[in-house]
Amino acid sequence: MGLFLYALGCLLFIPFGMMMQFWAFLLSYFIMTCGLSFLETSVNLYILALGPGRPLPAG
Repeated sequence: MGLFLYALGCLLFIPFGMMMQFWAFLLSYFIMTCGLSFLETSVNLYILALGPGRPLPAG
């Protein structure tokens, strides 16, 4: 869902940029940022499930 919204918002930049209308740009930007927020929220759960990281050996 999040990746789809993010890709859709990015792809809408092209036709909406040719329209030269500010509302169209804002709409595509809003769709893109909604997708990005979905992605960040869902990935955060996976990062927390991985647990604390292990330090790398020196040298």
